Amino acid sequence: MNPKTKAESAILAGRAVDAVVYIWYPCRSFPVGHAAIYIGGVPQYPWPDFCPEHAPQHLADDNYVSFLAEPDRPRGMLSCAGALNSLQADFVDPPHLEYYLIDLDVEKMQLQKRKIYDGKMYGRSRISHSYNSINKNCATMVARILKAGGVDGLLNTIQRIGYANNVYWTPKDIAQLCNELRNNDRAVKVRGMNCPDKLKSPLKTFLGFR
Repeated sequence: MNPKTKAESAILAGRAVDAVVYIWYPCRSFPVGHAAIYIGGVPQYPWPDFCPEHAPQHLADDNYVSFLAEPDRPRGMLSCAGALNSLQADFVDPPHLEYYLIDLDVEKMQLQKRKIYDGKMYGRSRISHSYNSINKNCATMVARILKAGGVDGLLNTIQRIGYANNVYWTPKDIAQLCNELRNNDRAVKVRGMNCPDKLKSPLKTFLGFR
């Protein structure tokens, strides 16, 4: 592999990957798309159908954040209970895009991840975070972790105007943010063979899903 960018050169030279962001555009597993993040390195063998014979059978998901809705557990008119999906469950359909990120604060991202895992206290009870498709979805959680890791400091002034104060996040927004990091030599982008073509999905592209 010949490095094409400074980020690729750094990773190939042994620079640690601080996080990997995964993007799914609308597909069988995720009808409206999905975003997830792995913190502090790169997971090994997440695809259940392609695991080597001697690979670990149960991968640790402690560093993986994939926030999904549980629609059968409503919490008000617009929200429902949220759930954290596993790496293996998500990768039944391989991600369309992967971004390998550097120059982020892993410890601070881990602290933010722990807040998501721990949920919220209501009185003396602790419950999981609620899921809201507008302002508390899968992409929102990924954005929170990236911001905790200092992503704003890796953007220039114009880029920060576009992303620093986002309230509504989609998987496409996360992909576009990661594209800016790639342009700034802070990320390596890998496009999956299964990634849908924009020209073949004009409606999804128009609606902002692709």
